[in-house]
Amino acid sequence: MDAIDVFRVRPDGSIVWIGSADSLPTALKVIKALKGDPSDAFLIHDSQRNNTLTVRADELATFLTH
Repeated sequence: MDAIDVFRVRPDGSIVWIGSADSLPTALKVIKALKGDPSDAFLIHDSQRNNTLTVRADELATFLTH
């Protein structure tokens, strides 16, 4: 069961559900595959841990290399 949801943050602050993933690395790969603008913001929410991470597309390299 996928526990991590990925959302895109629109410029007006509203959010749109993009999809779900089974792990943080997979969620980051989903965002990377979207090939959006570097300033695009995303929320990654882990419902099992009730934890939310905000990441911009231009920060993905940092997350994917650690």
